[in-house]
Amino acid sequence: MNKQKIKISVLIPTYQRPLKLQKCLEHLTVQTRAADEIIVVVRPEDISSIEVIEKFQKLHVQIKQVFSYETGVIAAENAGIKEIKNDLVAFIDDDGYAPTSWLSDIELFFISHPNASALGGSDIIMSDPASYHNFLVEEVGLVTWYGKVIGNHHRKSQGPVRRAKVLKGVNMIIRRDRLPFLDERLAGRDGTLGNGSQWELDICLNIENTFGEIYFMPNLIVNHDSDHSTHNLIIASRNNTHNLAYVMFKHLSPVKKYFFLFYALIIGNTQLPGIIKALSDIFKNPSKETFQIVLAKMIGFYQGIKTYLRRSK
Repeated sequence: MNKQKIKISVLIPTYQRPLKLQKCLEHLTVQTRAADEIIVVVRPEDISSIEVIEKFQKLHVQIKQVFSYETGVIAAENAGIKEIKNDLVAFIDDDGYAPTSWLSDIELFFISHPNASALGGSDIIMSDPASYHNFLVEEVGLVTWYGKVIGNHHRKSQGPVRRAKVLKGVNMIIRRDRLPFLDERLAGRDGTLGNGSQWELDICLNIENTFGEIYFMPNLIVNHDSDHSTHNLIIASRNNTHNLAYVMFKHLSPVKKYFFLFYALIIGNTQLPGIIKALSDIFKNPSKETFQIVLAKMIGFYQGIKTYLRRSK
């Protein structure tokens, strides 16, 4: 008799990274608690990835292949979500490698937290493991009242499971009946110029405002073989700032929108075009690229507000 109380679907978008996909599936198929299904979303022309999927399907019947006919992670995730009917959707990237207890830990958490909407954990960046091991943090996955996002998912965190507001898509689990589709208005959705950044923030703020109970588990860790070297830094910065502005204006209350606007334009941070942050960056590195990135963030912020206003009409 199957005593499992919760059914888990793992969702993996992939595109032309067959070696990483193979390693990802190798880790997922030796879990102490097997996935009920593993959905791999792939483009029809990505023959090398399809070959990897079909190889694993011969030995693991729970692996299913789903085609996405549009470019980018947003279309891929949405294509996978449409196919999933199980209780939980466990998001992981094709360059994310889960330890054998990953699904077991997830199941035990949701059994003991029946009202939880979502759970997330940390990721160790394999190209820079020191960014995890050498930086101990307490605040992870938070959003301040004025709209500053505190990530730190790639930093080492200790202590018990605790509430959060934003999770990271390489290690994020959400109840299917509380999971919205990804917003196709996000810039960079084609996957080449910023990869539809901030889609996790958008989903998590939607869930937080509607259902609540998002949690972060420090010991729920995956290794992340990420590589953004192919991104155009200037265009990716513009798209990321566009998405951050758009998402915040979607979800913040009317009063908090004004505080966010002040913070974003006057103070700023690595993602926002604040005057103080921009002058600091230019003073530290007065190069052509610095000026271009500052300008890109300003343009992206303006375009993000425009996207929000068009949506609101």
